[in-house]
Formats: sequence, C-alpha cells, structure tokens
Amino acid sequence: MTTLPKLCKQDEDTAEILDEVDQLQPGITRQIAELLGMDNVPQTRRMACAIIAGDIVSAGFLQFQQKWATGQAARSGTPP
Repeated sequence: MTTLPKLCKQDEDTAEILDEVDQLQPGITRQIAELLGMDNVPQTRRMACAIIAGDIVSAGFLQFQQKWATGQAARSGTPP
C-alpha cells in the first residue's frame, strides 16, 4: 500500500521531470499552468502532480467500491 509520504515524494520526483520538460518544451508546462489558471512556476507543476495523484487514488477507490458492490450483489443474488 502506498503511504502519503511516498505519494508526496513521487509528486516531487514527477515535478522535477516536469521542470525538465519546461526547459525543453515550455509550451507543455505553459498549457498545464493555463488549465490550472496559474503562472508557469515549479509550485504549479507540483500542484498538477498532486491533482493527478489524487485522481489516480480516487479512481482506484471507485474501482474498489464497484468490485465490492458487485461482490455483495453476487452474494445476495441481486444486481449491483
């Protein structure tokens, strides 16, 4: 299981990659910043990584809920 400190470290690592992308292809990070309504700075890139990580965790939780509901329905004989 991934812990919060580990996720934060991964966000920082990914933000560093986006910092490199900013040097090579600044249009990409500029678009990310525009989507967030922020300036194209390192903090914005870290924020983008945190948002993406949160979405991944949420998507995983939704899949878990769906599998759990399907399993419960199968045991009870009713559709989910």
